Amino acid sequence: MGHAKQFVSRNNVLAVPAQLLACLGVVTYVCAPVGAILDHVTRRQIRERGQTGNGFALAAVVIGWSVTGLYTCLVLPLAIIIIEAGALAAAFS
Repeated sequence: MGHAKQFVSRNNVLAVPAQLLACLGVVTYVCAPVGAILDHVTRRQIRERGQTGNGFALAAVVIGWSVTGLYTCLVLPLAIIIIEAGALAAAFS
């Protein structure tokens, strides 16, 4: 009897799900930074294990942090304006 070869996946299993999370961040803000952080973990695993999937992971890092930055720069000031307007309206009523 010969020795059975163990199948080792060359593609990192976290690369595609992490990219999906980063892209979902466009709709749900919370998923973007989670996907980006997961992609940093994925890229480290790819380097350490010699796996493939670095393109997916790199794209997800860029997408995840870009979406996080855009939402933070656009939504946060808008929320502050709305809160200040509410406080100002309450002060004059």
